[in-house]
Amino acid sequence: MAEPGESSASSSQAPVLTMTPPVAHSTASPGTNAAFIGFLSSSASTGSNGLEREEWYIAFEKLEDHWTEAVIEAHLSAPPERIPASAARILQLNLIRVWSILVYIGYPECIVSFITPLWDDYNLPMDPSGGPSAVGPSLRGPDFEKMLAKFRKFQWHFAPVCFQTARIMDGRRLDDRCILPIDSKSIETLTSPIDRFTTTVVRRVRLNRDCSDLPNVSMPPAPLLPSRPPSLLV
Repeated sequence: MAEPGESSASSSQAPVLTMTPPVAHSTASPGTNAAFIGFLSSSASTGSNGLEREEWYIAFEKLEDHWTEAVIEAHLSAPPERIPASAARILQLNLIRVWSILVYIGYPECIVSFITPLWDDYNLPMDPSGGPSAVGPSLRGPDFEKMLAKFRKFQWHFAPVCFQTARIMDGRRLDDRCILPIDSKSIETLTSPIDRFTTTVVRRVRLNRDCSDLPNVSMPPAPLLPSRPPSLLV
């Protein structure tokens, strides 16, 4: 059985993932959490992070189709007690990815800490010192900090890098944990020596369509750049 972040599926077809989510704390609803894990297992795709490790991810469009207002409301109303939040508000404030992460790690009630004009999905990935600032004193404490630690650990699966024609990606530096929607079987490594001390390495890949609207067509070779440190540059 694979742990979260692991997958043995091929990216050439819809992967069948077996996920063991983080152990939910006592106030989470096992039934609703299990239903979401089932959805992820049948809907996730496979990509690669900056460490060249195959990872599963879920595209935003799939989350958007899954989380209708009625489905979110069912989770908010699940036993043992209703979470004091509005499904419509979660959708309105663009918190589908945040909500998905919280459900996955077993802390759905913490969505109340993110319902603020200062936070939405575009704040992802959360940096090591980041998190919702408008948090009531009663929510602060060891359990809340444990939630933030799990949130930061698993957020990468819910915020894959998207390639869009309307958004310039050239020169953008990414965290090594970011997941790229790459078809791992399509990776082609090209090397070219510049001089006796420097060799350029270019990887040509095919992008999965669920996180890219760029055409997968043959392109002229890009200018080769000197090798860089092992941080990911796209």
